[in-house]
Amino acid sequence: MGSRICIVEDLETRRLFAVPVQYFNVPTGIGKGSQPAEIVAGPDGNLWFNETFGAKIGRITTRGVITTFSTTAGDAKDVTVGPDRNIWFTLSSDKKIGRMSTTGTNVKLFTVPGTFNNPTSITTGPDKNLWFTDFVFNKIGRITTAGAITLFNLPTSVRGPQDIVAGPDNALWFTANGRIGRISTSGAVTSYALPSGSGNRGQDITVGPDRNIWFAEMFGNRIGRVNVATKAVTEFKIPSANSYPHGITAGIDGNLWFTESQAYKLGKITTSGVITEQTINFAGNPNGITSGPDGNLWFAEGVQNKIGQAVIAASISGSVFNDLNHNGVRTSNEPGLGNARVYVDANGNNKFDSNERSTLTSSTGAWTLIVPVGRHVIRHVSPTGYRLTTPGSGEFDLTLTAGQSLVGKLFGDTKIL
Repeated sequence: MGSRICIVEDLETRRLFAVPVQYFNVPTGIGKGSQPAEIVAGPDGNLWFNETFGAKIGRITTRGVITTFSTTAGDAKDVTVGPDRNIWFTLSSDKKIGRMSTTGTNVKLFTVPGTFNNPTSITTGPDKNLWFTDFVFNKIGRITTAGAITLFNLPTSVRGPQDIVAGPDNALWFTANGRIGRISTSGAVTSYALPSGSGNRGQDITVGPDRNIWFAEMFGNRIGRVNVATKAVTEFKIPSANSYPHGITAGIDGNLWFTESQAYKLGKITTSGVITEQTINFAGNPNGITSGPDGNLWFAEGVQNKIGQAVIAASISGSVFNDLNHNGVRTSNEPGLGNARVYVDANGNNKFDSNERSTLTSSTGAWTLIVPVGRHVIRHVSPTGYRLTTPGSGEFDLTLTAGQSLVGKLFGDTKIL
């Protein structure tokens, strides 16, 4: 059971922030029974979502192009990316776990053994297996990429496991009725009570930028945090009453973002617990949310049968080139330099640190960085045996707005003679 437990409530006056939000219609349309609920960033640079009543899995590109694929069986409850880079999903009513390729083909279904089972949420574990919850029959399941399934019964003190995530401590964490649970990869279970009481229940769960466990409390109208080191549980009250928070994810900006399914809002919470909110465009039902490969937030909008995108990122691109004539200006005969590091100098110390956002150039010298909205200093590391010729300052000092794309930023290097 848990150690010391405390409760902290954020009672600041609600503030609104301005984040551009746009929507993309799921082909089945309003009123036709699709209702996308959960969404995940795929290994193919797209996002994938389930259709709660559509018997389909959907794929959306970062430009908003949607394609749907049949589960070949019933309705999908949740969706995730497996360690094999396939798309995995739960089929609660069919008592199955499904797998499909990122082309939407090669669908394979695995039956969960036993009479009483109801696979709910699914995630990839630290052991390179997939793990899933059984909300109805109080179990946690493990499935290998080959389809071998093992079930673990939960203790009577832990009821209604909902969402599940791999923690930073080589274990799995899950939400339940009045508790947050932890299960080791060998099946050992511990749990920690929610300070707000047993009548509350967590919904979606994630790992924050602070490497702690964060979760949405749908019925408690709170966002919760478990300190992984101390196991202390802290709750933060959402300013809007009866907002029914559902999804939660870590954002590129170092905050956590969540959906308010009944208040029709997006919320943001800092790792210190300060909450802000924004009303979305219409009375919908935002559910699952994730950070996309474009650095923006993507969420499933169930009632309106849409996928939403909240733009909180921008991009910078350019090239690193071999300045053959040392003049700081690129000419047509000067090739790019591959495998050179370009980075955001977040602490201003003029050198690359391992925790700073970075990328390596392609074989042609091209590079792109996805960054949060705001001011960034971009520098690069000259390849061994080279020195910088341009820019003269050694950096680009840039301020970007939501969705902005800056191009043509050149770093020139020449060989040291």
